Amino acid sequence: MGISRRDFIRTTGTVAVGAGLMGVAGFSAGCGEAKKSDSTVTAAEMKSGGVESANMKSKVYFSKRIDAEKLIELYKKIDGEISGKIAIKLHTGEPHGPNILPRDMVQKFQSQIPNSVIIEANTAYGGARGNTASHRKTLETNGWTFCPVDIIDENG
Repeated sequence: MGISRRDFIRTTGTVAVGAGLMGVAGFSAGCGEAKKSDSTVTAAEMKSGGVESANMKSKVYFSKRIDAEKLIELYKKIDGEISGKIAIKLHTGEPHGPNILPRDMVQKFQSQIPNSVIIEANTAYGGARGNTASHRKTLETNGWTFCPVDIIDENG
């Protein structure tokens, strides 16, 4: 059984948004700064036996349907477990790129999440997102202007 390129991109977009939502418990208000919270565990703590790995099970949510309503429904399942500044990690695309989640869908989803921002990183391979100045221009070109976008490596 094969999977089309479009289905693959849609699925990975959902996974990226989900991963962004699930992995932000220690994200602080300072862009790119990690803050240890009660739910943040370091590798050293795990190795030293300070944390039981049996308690480290992840919840995974999957949907074949990708739209704002489904994303909001999935978010509500984990909403009580998230506090502080919420990071939504997704691919904002190359200038005019074809493989970008629909901005209206992301905007509708993001508007339901208090204290949220989209996060991105400059690319290691250069191009239009290879440095912060050109990355900011690409964000504007692609319409990511409806909420704050933190470029997590903006300051090095």
